[in-house]
Amino acid sequence: MSILKLVFKEDLKEYGLNFNNRAAGWKFILVVLPVLALLIWLSAGSSEMAEEYPLFKGMARNYKLFFLVEFFYLLYYIGWEFLFRGFIIRGLMKLKKYPLVIPMVIQVMASTLLHYAKPSGEIVLSLIAGLLLGYYVYKYRTIWFAIVIHFCAGLLMDIFVIIRN
Repeated sequence: MSILKLVFKEDLKEYGLNFNNRAAGWKFILVVLPVLALLIWLSAGSSEMAEEYPLFKGMARNYKLFFLVEFFYLLYYIGWEFLFRGFIIRGLMKLKKYPLVIPMVIQVMASTLLHYAKPSGEIVLSLIAGLLLGYYVYKYRTIWFAIVIHFCAGLLMDIFVIIRN
């Protein structure tokens, strides 16, 4: 973000850092989040998920630490969504050289590969989420609601694994 802004003098709104289409974004969240929460609840009881999450095991016993860790996860998800959905999709579409399928395939492949060492259900879900969130960012030109969905997924996984295990 800093390089785009300071070196290339780019407007970061072109990469999805804007609040366009808020009504559509909230509708998207209201549809996706309950389904996602159910899938996460069902998978959170598995030993595979319990071994993986929460990433920092000590946060399960200290609520202040829990909130601190989750805050830093939020920052992580902002960077993740900016890179994969904002920079790759919006950046390549801005060049007007590529059909939508090229940036979509690149961001889905890259973000799914970074889930490779995760539990198998998470890998599959990351592929589906990459397609849904990628299309959403392309269509509505904002990454903020993708950030909300991704953050809620991580937060719910931590909470549900702690509760169920």
